[in-house]
Amino acid sequence: MTRQESIEKLNQSGWTSRQVQHVMKVIEEDCSGDISWASITQRLLNHEPIEYITGYDYFMNLKLHVSKDVLLPRPETEDLLDLIFQHIPTKNAQQTSFLDIGTGSGCIALALKQRYSTAQVHAIDVCPKALAIAEKNSQMHGLSLSLRECDILKLNEWEGVKLKYIVSNPPYIPPSERHEMARATLSYEPELALFVNEEDPLIFYRHIGLLGKKALSQNGEVWVECGFTQGDDVASLFTNQGYSTTKYKDSSGVNRFVRAIK
Repeated sequence: MTRQESIEKLNQSGWTSRQVQHVMKVIEEDCSGDISWASITQRLLNHEPIEYITGYDYFMNLKLHVSKDVLLPRPETEDLLDLIFQHIPTKNAQQTSFLDIGTGSGCIALALKQRYSTAQVHAIDVCPKALAIAEKNSQMHGLSLSLRECDILKLNEWEGVKLKYIVSNPPYIPPSERHEMARATLSYEPELALFVNEEDPLIFYRHIGLLGKKALSQNGEVWVECGFTQGDDVASLFTNQGYSTTKYKDSSGVNRFVRAIK
């Protein structure tokens, strides 16, 4: 199959011209060597994200290795980083330390390290394969991270110096919302990074808050992304744990982010 035949096949299957132009551009930029148009076309028709096909995705200004072991970075998470950059100065970054919980591809941790180059950036994930991807991205960009395999639900103490910031985009989707999600997400992205127990959808935020009470320095901060209906509940949870909280909207006007100051 040729490139033109691939385009015609996608068009015949209902893809818009804009969709086709986008995937063609991505394929030609991120696929090296001979391109198997037949294989790629079939994978696209099976709703596989183009990022998993090419093995790359982009976050902020970083090109990242990705695999089906990691969640694909979301635009909303870029909004979270933009907020953090607005509120946390780069001055005296050498005295600052971050912890990224559930790092996945390392997108958040690497964006933090790129911005605050002299800060210590820690990143944890329960999945060793995800950590391998994060390490690969760390090496590709020459950005040093302290990576650790760890389950936040079992992490009760933080060993080492006090942290100034905890940042996380944890799992928060209850299974009852599966029917609202895109087929590509359900079929290809890791459920471990998406779903939580239906009876306790805020479990990760609770554990993040509890860890923060022990691991953060005085006036240390937690910054989290949450579901589009969860902003009020997450803020209330942190408030009840003794934090001072503020909610922020994403670029779509949804209360998507919470800042909690110890």
